[in-house]
Amino acid sequence: MFLRGYISRRAIVAAALVISVVLSISPTLFSPTVKATKLLVVAPTSFIDLGEPTELTLKAIDELGNLDADRDDLVELSLKPVSYSKAMAELSSTSVTLRNGIGHVHILGNVPEVVDVVATWRDGRSPLESSSVRLFIGIGEE
Repeated sequence: MFLRGYISRRAIVAAALVISVVLSISPTLFSPTVKATKLLVVAPTSFIDLGEPTELTLKAIDELGNLDADRDDLVELSLKPVSYSKAMAELSSTSVTLRNGIGHVHILGNVPEVVDVVATWRDGRSPLESSSVRLFIGIGEE
């Protein structure tokens, strides 16, 4: 009985030592993985110059805004007009496949207007909440 208690304490101390070493060497080994829940549309500015293609970035993010680099989802893009009955601006593509959680598309406007760019999840590991950004094309800040 004395020997059994001695071995148990010794085993516990050894296990604790091993765990401490592993955690100090590789803290990221046990960090939680990012799980995206929504799409994010990012523009370099809300004010877009006329006749200048502007790159928009799409990201798959979690609730804290962290990028989920494991996402390779298909995302559909659309323009929702605010100024006119039909959006005059054009997107370089209406669908984008995210690579490592990120995708890119360009918008070009030749007429002053306000549009919302809407990103909607279409296919992938799990659904992502839609997102939009309002852009002022040829209006305001220059």
